[in-house]
Amino acid sequence: MRRKKTKHDKYIITLTGGNRIQKNNLIICDAVEALQAEGYNIQLNLFGRTYNDNEIISSKNIQNHGMVPRNQLLEFMRNSDLYICNSYVESFGLSVIDAIFSGCDIIINDNIGASSIFKINKKYVISDIH
Repeated sequence: MRRKKTKHDKYIITLTGGNRIQKNNLIICDAVEALQAEGYNIQLNLFGRTYNDNEIISSKNIQNHGMVPRNQLLEFMRNSDLYICNSYVESFGLSVIDAIFSGCDIIINDNIGASSIFKINKKYVISDIH
């Protein structure tokens, strides 16, 4: 069982899908920046293509890794505490399964096809991401 982390412990979050609008990652980056401003020690790793150079996300604790080989992504996931998939639409979401098998906790919304294979209490599902 993992030790409960405090505000000052480093917490590593992974996102996939780059800055594609339908992946809705920019809102997660904004939330992480707000938490960091409150003193939380969060490292966010973003993977995937960058589609609009004006929206490249990168700062001291938000790393935009771009496209990487799958084995490298899985290694990052093994070292992550949390994987978030907050897409507007995701037909299945293989990265969700990769994250689970890598030992990450996950946060997904009900637009992720993979959510249909889990027995999830609906009170734990993000249902309105707009």
